[in-house]
Amino acid sequence: MSIQFVEDALFRWCLKACQQSSTQSVCDFIISEATLSVREIETWIPIYALHVQSAFNIGTVVFKTITREMLDVWQQGIRAEAGDSPKVLEALERRRKELQGLAAGVVSVLAEPIRAAEIAAERVDSATALLRFFAPANFVARQLSYCVPLGSHQRQGHHYLTVKDGKIVGESRGVSPHGTDPWVIDDALLREFQASGLTAIGSLFAKEGKSDLETAVLDALFLYSKAPLVPDTAEKLLYIFAALESILLLNATEAITQNIGERLAFLVGSDADSRLRVKKVVAEAYAVRSSFVHHGERVEDFDLTELLMAAWNGLHAMVGNAARFKTKEELLKTLERHKFR
Repeated sequence: MSIQFVEDALFRWCLKACQQSSTQSVCDFIISEATLSVREIETWIPIYALHVQSAFNIGTVVFKTITREMLDVWQQGIRAEAGDSPKVLEALERRRKELQGLAAGVVSVLAEPIRAAEIAAERVDSATALLRFFAPANFVARQLSYCVPLGSHQRQGHHYLTVKDGKIVGESRGVSPHGTDPWVIDDALLREFQASGLTAIGSLFAKEGKSDLETAVLDALFLYSKAPLVPDTAEKLLYIFAALESILLLNATEAITQNIGERLAFLVGSDADSRLRVKKVVAEAYAVRSSFVHHGERVEDFDLTELLMAAWNGLHAMVGNAARFKTKEELLKTLERHKFR
């Protein structure tokens, strides 16, 4: 049960007690209220600018399309109660344009309505973050991903007024073109994602009793998923390195640049030259990140492309290794032995 549900029930019990219309104890009253309210509730949370050809799941969250037929039935009920005034019809048409054809994260849970909505919001937000791991913005530094629950998205844009002699003589407004908007996942792309790790990530997300390493990998993916949401190079680096540090360092005393660079290099590099390149790229990117964190300096012309690929492939490799090792320490020690074979 949600805190809000218990507070509301307590208020109703106090009201009845004051009116002397109930002899139930407070615990019995809350239990009876919960018994009447708890049921299987299916919640759909629309995802901004996401369209899917077929339904698929990430863990217990299913991504489905909000169809014309669903909206027809819903809006017919509203019109039966509110009437067909121009104001009502305009509002319904606006909602239809916003929702029809969008994908939604769908969660079914046994709970009272408030708690059901809380659980659904939490699960859909997490599943959407994992889906965002496959967004094009993970590989193109200047792109943004808007793959978030509807209502929490924020488009980059502008709104200018031109004024002459105290009078508005012109206006300009628009949104930034930097982003995949909309993001359409057709069946061919979905199969590619599933073969590239989406199925494994979904299984990891749904798994009960995760190992220490599995929990750490999932937490790293959630951290990394914030990078494609921000436009600034320095901010992207904060999230990318937070994810890499959380999964590639044994403790806070280890040398950050050296260990992340070498361990990531051995995760994704195929030969000595490619590994040395990864190590160099990590060192350069971490220097840019440190300049921002410690001195407030922003280096916007830094090319993130190689780091984005190395970081993504490294986290992808960690998903594969999560089933082979129980702890992060076990995996990292194996990498260290591999370095000095």
